[in-house]
Amino acid sequence: MPQTSFALLTNLGRAKEAAAFANSTTVEITHIAIGDGATVPSGGETALYNQLALKTISDHGTVVGASNVAYFDCFLEAAEGPYTIREAGLYDVDGDLIAIAHYDPPISKPTPASGQTVEGTIRLEVAFSNVANITISIDPSMKVALQRLTVLRWIPIISMSLATPPASPVAGDTYVIATSPTGSWSGQAGKIAEYTTAGWAIIAPPNGHGVSLPDGRVFERVSGTYVEKIALDSQSGKWVYAADSGTANAMVVTLDPVPAALTSGMIVRVKKSANANTGATTLNVNGLGAKAVARLDGSDMRPDDLPANMPITAHYDGTINKWVVVNFVGNYAANGPFSEVNLFGGSGTLTVPHATYTKRSFTSATIGAHGDVSLVSGSCKILTAGRYFVTTTAICGSDPATYPVVGQYPSAILKNSSLLSNGSGFAMDTAKVKEVSGSNVFVADFAANDLLDAAIYQGSAGASSASFSTSVAMSIVRVR
Repeated sequence: MPQTSFALLTNLGRAKEAAAFANSTTVEITHIAIGDGATVPSGGETALYNQLALKTISDHGTVVGASNVAYFDCFLEAAEGPYTIREAGLYDVDGDLIAIAHYDPPISKPTPASGQTVEGTIRLEVAFSNVANITISIDPSMKVALQRLTVLRWIPIISMSLATPPASPVAGDTYVIATSPTGSWSGQAGKIAEYTTAGWAIIAPPNGHGVSLPDGRVFERVSGTYVEKIALDSQSGKWVYAADSGTANAMVVTLDPVPAALTSGMIVRVKKSANANTGATTLNVNGLGAKAVARLDGSDMRPDDLPANMPITAHYDGTINKWVVVNFVGNYAANGPFSEVNLFGGSGTLTVPHATYTKRSFTSATIGAHGDVSLVSGSCKILTAGRYFVTTTAICGSDPATYPVVGQYPSAILKNSSLLSNGSGFAMDTAKVKEVSGSNVFVADFAANDLLDAAIYQGSAGASSASFSTSVAMSIVRVR
């Protein structure tokens, strides 16, 4: 029997499409109606001849090889009907009939009560002058059985730990069947089970398919088994770890997958090569550019800061364009975790004006390999900004008969020529004491190029100045 099925735009549909083209608007298609009217349509219709049901649109697209021919689907569940479908129509958001279809032979849609369980899709294919003028509203709640999909999409599931079908499922409930299943799931372990009005649909998913649980956990099928691949890959560190294949002072790593760019906060974990660094060091990640590797304070690496085979964790700081080593400990073997420096001021007579802080220059120093400070013109110069633990001691000797002294501070500290700390003070008993000492202990943050000096203060009674034989020492340790 010849088939004479077809679809065409109604006169109103053509007029609306032309108006949409002229006004740069669109016609919004929202519903499909089905009916059993046998009259062959001409295009002048404004409604179906005998409408049976009005359905939301479950899917749509364009026909291969015909870019201006659009298709529209509506899904009929097993319980719907019984219908003998001879006509269908497209309705827009205004409730107007835009297109009408005729089916010859008609489509039979029985119900389970007839002894046949049928669910399916009714499709209309309609030619437009320009599909760009058409928008289609899809019902997001429409449940189309997964078995009817050409490609199995990533889907949400209820559980993947059940081996026995639940007692009261509803259509659309979906599970990954657990091991050793029973009942209607028997022998289907690892497959997708979706409940439909016709019963349990069993689907064998391909590798690479993904599902998600209500708690947000995501699983991907690998070698026939669903695994939490994203979580496992993250835990393994494989995305951010690589062994250094460069030289002592020019580290090179290759991450997989390849990062698109260096972004602030990006983390890499690197196993240093068999050669410790000998000075300033760079890191090049996947050819994105050799960037300086920095200590926690942003300063460049120094010799042996990165020992051979050291596991390094670094984050990229886009502000300073450097990789900052967050597990930095420095050259521990030589200096411990931070620099320690000892400075000494030689003995000799020092004239100290009344009520004045007078500097006692350092004459020698023992400086750690990190070089956080240096001895410059008798002062301690901070080279690396940070927090420092500072201890000073001073010994002063004088003739109390000549220089009766009260309120003296022999171990004061100056920062950039301004008083930072007096330390401990004392009062001299002019009848008994000829030699006194003082100490100063504190922790403070210093900037690069700050100058620290040891100083002596005297508050003698009746004398404008006093002379002392003095000896001072300072120990400074960077603690951060």
